[in-house]
Amino acid sequence: MKYNKIFFLFVFINTLNAQEPENSIDVKLFREINNNQSSFKTNLLNITDKTLISVSAIAPISVIGYGLIKNNNDIANYGVEMASAQILSQVIKTILKEVSKRNRPFRDLQNVNLRENETEESFSFPSGHTTSAFALATTVALNSDKKELIIPMYLWATAVGYGRIYFGVHYPSDVLGGAILGCTVGYAIHKYFDNNEIKIFKNEKFKSIFGVTKINIIPFIDKNYSEVKVQISF
Repeated sequence: MKYNKIFFLFVFINTLNAQEPENSIDVKLFREINNNQSSFKTNLLNITDKTLISVSAIAPISVIGYGLIKNNNDIANYGVEMASAQILSQVIKTILKEVSKRNRPFRDLQNVNLRENETEESFSFPSGHTTSAFALATTVALNSDKKELIIPMYLWATAVGYGRIYFGVHYPSDVLGGAILGCTVGYAIHKYFDNNEIKIFKNEKFKSIFGVTKINIIPFIDKNYSEVKVQISF
């Protein structure tokens, strides 16, 4: 029932934004953000915007790698959950874009402040950057109780979404839709992994990155002192 409500919320948002008259709330809010340009905000939002793809890709790989190096399978599985949320959220985002076929604001509106050499060609709803950022932030929040980590992650995700409006490539409702989608997928993946006890890396003692116990190699001299042998145990 919970996910049905979220689905109908997406349909409602998309229906409201089938047409974009200048006096609509969505366009008014878009103008309010997009028209207020400053060098400080441009420089700051360029950082959050350009780090999105690298962070969302590197974070899961780094967490998995760190878990394997430390022989901590809980951490490695946390990275798998991160990666799963990223992949699923982007698949759903792509489907929704093709279903909604909503043009980006700079294609339908006049006098939009747009970054130089902007090349966004895909449809607008929902915002893929915002989806990815909130999926990552939600995965981190559900696996950590440290506010000093959770709060910055959601602030970063919010800045990513705000920047998409500021740079003229998304309407506010695109960003809202992306935030809802990202949070929903992050939550759903976490619950699915948790309820089904899905562990790609099993919590066996001394688990190695190859899925077998550590190999112990012990050289010794045989009792006749004639040769050196090696004892291998798993």
